[in-house]
Amino acid sequence: MNKTSIQTSSLVQEALLRISDNNHLPPKGSKIAIAMSGGVDSSVTAALLKLLDYEVFGLTGWLMEGSGKCCDGGMLDSARIAEIIGIEHESLDLREYFKSTIINPFVSSYAVGRTPVPCMPCNTEVKWGSLLEYSKTLQASHLASGHYARLNYSQNTYCIGKASDPNKDQSYMLWGLSQEQLSRTVFPLANFIKDEVRALAQELNLINWNKQESQDICFIPNTTKEFLLERLGERKGEIKHMQTGQTLGTHSGTHLFTIGQRKGIGISSTEPIYVIKIDTLNNVVYVGGKQDLYSKSLMAEDVNWQQPPTEASFEALVKIRYNSEPLLAQIIPSTNSFKANFQAEGESVTPGQAAVIYDLNHEFIIGGGWIRDFL
Repeated sequence: MNKTSIQTSSLVQEALLRISDNNHLPPKGSKIAIAMSGGVDSSVTAALLKLLDYEVFGLTGWLMEGSGKCCDGGMLDSARIAEIIGIEHESLDLREYFKSTIINPFVSSYAVGRTPVPCMPCNTEVKWGSLLEYSKTLQASHLASGHYARLNYSQNTYCIGKASDPNKDQSYMLWGLSQEQLSRTVFPLANFIKDEVRALAQELNLINWNKQESQDICFIPNTTKEFLLERLGERKGEIKHMQTGQTLGTHSGTHLFTIGQRKGIGISSTEPIYVIKIDTLNNVVYVGGKQDLYSKSLMAEDVNWQQPPTEASFEALVKIRYNSEPLLAQIIPSTNSFKANFQAEGESVTPGQAAVIYDLNHEFIIGGGWIRDFL
C-alpha cells in the first residue's frame, strides 16, 4: 500500500478526519494491536490507523482446528491484508482456551435449558482478554477492533455508545467489557456505515473489500441442532401445552429448543404455536400461543456496570436480544444482578441471553447481565 498515493484520495482523507472526530484516540505514535479476523472491518481499521501514523500490528487468534463458517481462512486473510498494508502480523494459539471458555460453556448452557450468546464471552474473554493481554507483552498500549461501536468517556468513566450505523451497531455485544479493557480500546469505525467501509477497502486496494459476511456461530460447521446432538445426544421427552398440561407430542432433547421458537417443534397445530418454557429437570418442553410468550419482568445475573447506578431504582431502556427494540423498564439494581420491570411486556425473554441496559435516549450502555429468569 503506497501511503503517498493513498493520502491524495479525498475519500480516505475524509475518513481519517472522521476517525479523529471525538473518538478518544490515543496519542499519535502509540502502538496499537488490531484484532484482525480477516474481514473487511478489521482490515480497514488497520489500514486507516496506520495512515494516522500509529504503530500498528495485526493480531489474530487461532481458535479451532479446521475452519468455521465465519472464520474460513481468517488467519490467512489477515496475514495477506497485513502484508498489503505493510504491517507485522501475529497469530496466537488459543484453541484450547477457546474450547474451554467458549465452546464447552455453550454446550453446557443448552444442556440446562439456556440459549447462550457465544460472541459475547468471546469478546470479553478472548478478544479483550487473551488478545489484549498478549498485545501488552508486545508493548501495545491499545487494542483496536472493527466493531461498530463508540467509546465514551465522562466523569472518569468509560462506557460503550451506539455507532452511527443503526443497522450495524454492535454496542449490545460489548456490555461485558471492564473499565480497564475499555481504557485500552479503540473503535475507529464508530462514525461509519458498512457501505462506506467497503468503499474505503476498495479504495485502499484491500483484497477482501467484498468478502461476504456471516451471521453464523463460527465454531458450528453445520447446524446448531446437529452440533448439539453430536455432543449431548438424544433424550426423549414430552411436549406439553403450557395452559392445559396436555401432552401434544415428544421431543429428542430439551437442548434442541429455545424460548420463542416456532419452527421445527415437531408437532402440528391449527394455530401458531411457540416454545414457552423449557423444563430440563423433568425433560419437558412447554408450548403455547403467542400470548404466552410475554413477560412482565426479568432477573439478570453476573452483571457488569459500565456506569454504576447511584439510585435504588431508575428508568432505562433494556434490550433482550441483538435485533430487538429496547423496552422501557424500571431497573432495580444490586452489585451483581438487577431486576427489570417492563412498562409493556417483553416478548420471548430467554434465559442465557443478555439483558443490556441503555440510557433513556438509547445512546449509551449503563450495564448488562445474563438473563436468569422471567415472570
